[in-house]
Amino acid sequence: MKKSVAFRISLKFMLVLASSVIALSCAMIALIYFFVRNEQNRELMDAAIKIERIVGERMVPLQRIPPDDKNGPEKIEPEKIEPEKIEPEKIEPEKIEPEKSEPEKTETERSEKRKPSFSRRQPALPFELSRIPYYISYVVTSTESDFSQKVFTNDQMMPILPKTDSRAKIYVSKGFYIDGDLKVLYMTKTTPDEKYLIQVSLDMERDISSHLLDKILPAIAIAVVPILLLSFLISLLITKNTMSPVVRLTKSAEKISSSNLGTLLPRSGTGDEIDSLAATFNSLFVRLKADFEREKNFTSDVSHELKTPVAVILGQANLLLRWGKDDSEQLQKSLESIRNEAKSMDSIITSLLEVSRIENGKVKPVISDVDLRKMFLRIVEEFLSVYPDVDFVLPEEGSETIRTDSELLHQVLTVAVSNSVKFSGRECTVRLGWEKIDSAMRIFIEDDGPGFSESVLPNVFKRFYRGDEAHVRSVGGAGLGLSIAQTVVESLGGKISAYNCEPHGAGISVELPC
Repeated sequence: MKKSVAFRISLKFMLVLASSVIALSCAMIALIYFFVRNEQNRELMDAAIKIERIVGERMVPLQRIPPDDKNGPEKIEPEKIEPEKIEPEKIEPEKIEPEKSEPEKTETERSEKRKPSFSRRQPALPFELSRIPYYISYVVTSTESDFSQKVFTNDQMMPILPKTDSRAKIYVSKGFYIDGDLKVLYMTKTTPDEKYLIQVSLDMERDISSHLLDKILPAIAIAVVPILLLSFLISLLITKNTMSPVVRLTKSAEKISSSNLGTLLPRSGTGDEIDSLAATFNSLFVRLKADFEREKNFTSDVSHELKTPVAVILGQANLLLRWGKDDSEQLQKSLESIRNEAKSMDSIITSLLEVSRIENGKVKPVISDVDLRKMFLRIVEEFLSVYPDVDFVLPEEGSETIRTDSELLHQVLTVAVSNSVKFSGRECTVRLGWEKIDSAMRIFIEDDGPGFSESVLPNVFKRFYRGDEAHVRSVGGAGLGLSIAQTVVESLGGKISAYNCEPHGAGISVELPC
């Protein structure tokens, strides 16, 4: 099934959006994970530093108690067991309750039974250790037990873990608890005297931030699906609305053919790119219509120009077939007429081929330095050999040099001079000259003939156009000379124009870049 442009654009937009959301989500999760881990590392390091300071200030070296020493507890300094020196009589009777004294004795007995082989000769540290966050577990070991015996901990179940560097590590033990695994983020730190090893850890199974990080990606994945569908529908609606002018242009363009090239595409008037596209197509259709009309007229003119000599040739041939072959004088006239018309046809065909070759770029200009005075002298010499009565006027002195194609410029000037001689008479005066205008060289050919009429002047460069006296076939030509000259000048990067001289006469001006 063929998909519309709007559908493809919307689909691409959705894919780009999905990729962007996934990439941003991964980046966001990685960034949050980075900050959370940094904060956890900082908390663990702060806790380790606090415990290190407490250990350094309040703890004393451990001593092994011999197994047969029954008076171990008596080795504790008296000042550190001051509560036991309180006289019974100083205590209020009502405050001495059997219920409270009995548990205290029972606890003492239990302590005697569980007494380890190492004794912590340290005071109680409730105040200092209360500054350690409750969710941080800590274990302190010493060198006397080769860091294998706990000196102090707030979590009896926490095992002694391997040493780490300055960064925290994840430790996982499957089936550690009856109801679950052990997963902690921990780090270790040795005191400056290297007597104690401090281990601090965070329970990752109970860490809310870790659970949130684990749930973010699935949550984003679930939320992205409706967002993508909604974005696809919205982009499809917007794209269809945006493409609607293009659809209208397409439907209007489908109705345009060679018979109605003047039909213009509708414009919205917003001045946007689509409106500019419509204006471009309208301009193209106008040019196509002009070219089509010109080619249509050209075909009609060619047919008309070739029809006349063909008709003359057929008429003269029929005349010869009837009685001209027995009349030598008529035979001579008919043959001359046939030859002249054939030459005319050959001239038309040659001119049309030349115009076609120039317009198609098959004639490449050969650029060289051209001396204008020498060029004028060459043209004067060629015309005086055929029209000796023509008076040519050239600049008295000086010359100018331009870079152009010498032969093509010679062809243009020949057409202009020939046009002046043809319509001004063989005893006319033709003036040739030049003048420099800014960065261009203007070459002009002027005569003292009747000049162009107001109706002829705008059409002198049209193909097969002959006005006024030019309509008389006796002067010859097919109306292609100035058209060919215009084509040649444009191929040289210049422009040609026609004008009337004062008090009378016609002029042709050619401007070429220097």
